[in-house]
Amino acid sequence: MLMLGVAALLAACTGGGGDTTPSADATGAQDVPQIEQAIPEKYRGTATAFAAFRAIDACGMHDVEAAKQVTGDKGDKILPDQDGLHLCTLEMHKSELESTWTFDLEVGALFESAARSEAAPETVGGMQVFTRETDRGCSLSKPLDDTHAVELRTSTFTGATKKPCDVVREYAAKLAPIWNDPPKRGSGVTSPTLDLASMDPCTAAAAVLETAGPGSELRPSGVFGCSVTPAVDPNAPPQKTRTDTSVEFVMDEDPASLVKAGIQTAREIMIDRFRGVVNERSTGCITYVVWDPDTAVAVDQQSEDAFPALQLIRVEAPDCDRAQAAARKVMAKVGSR
Repeated sequence: MLMLGVAALLAACTGGGGDTTPSADATGAQDVPQIEQAIPEKYRGTATAFAAFRAIDACGMHDVEAAKQVTGDKGDKILPDQDGLHLCTLEMHKSELESTWTFDLEVGALFESAARSEAAPETVGGMQVFTRETDRGCSLSKPLDDTHAVELRTSTFTGATKKPCDVVREYAAKLAPIWNDPPKRGSGVTSPTLDLASMDPCTAAAAVLETAGPGSELRPSGVFGCSVTPAVDPNAPPQKTRTDTSVEFVMDEDPASLVKAGIQTAREIMIDRFRGVVNERSTGCITYVVWDPDTAVAVDQQSEDAFPALQLIRVEAPDCDRAQAAARKVMAKVGSR
């Protein structure tokens, strides 16, 4: 159903509900999600919310058939996002050379009181939601708790005959049965199963914490992200560059494409049995590690040269020595799956 080309996408990705996933306002007597023990108390509420959001299948919150009905277009592709597995993008098109609407869906989007006060509350498909309109786009948010929401976003394009907010409302109304009963990961609503999504990124990042020095903290930075922040010396001058190390679980094209493209700052490496790429940047260094080379998704089935999308662990640090060392610690801890 998930993450293939047009034929497989339209044949299978029709959406549907699943077991209700606990969230901060709907857990009731359900079990509280397990989180990494090394997370400080001040971050544990956020970590618990993120754990509940990770259990929701973001791509299962879409419905390709509903999007076709609303837009009159064809489904192109549906994929988790390069910024995290809690984001899923559905792209529509009229033909292979004419893209139309793109729907970005995020489970656990930050939606605090200030944002709510600026958005318009309304009822869509029986759901209490908030909409925000910009010059070229629109977002619709359904709160999950006091600070997070499921958010659907789209933007207009040349030749569009509908306004973005009208399209978002129509699509969200059709998604209401799914959003009211969010599908769990591994429930079979989408395929292939992304094993990396079942893990806590803070468990992976905790491996770096062990050698980060006294006073370092583990902080959940996103639904599928976690960072290790060193203790701050109050007598030291302000740092102009990053000092933390972050770990994120994403889906993106094979990082070997960076080397193939001739990017001089990128080089391929091996971390035990896992292959990866180190890429130096002006703001630090990133090590990409391929978590599962066997679960590959064709991003563009029309191109023989296109690299597939893979589950990646992305480790970013102030320099490449630390990024690669951190990646080795992470894989030593979580790589024996």
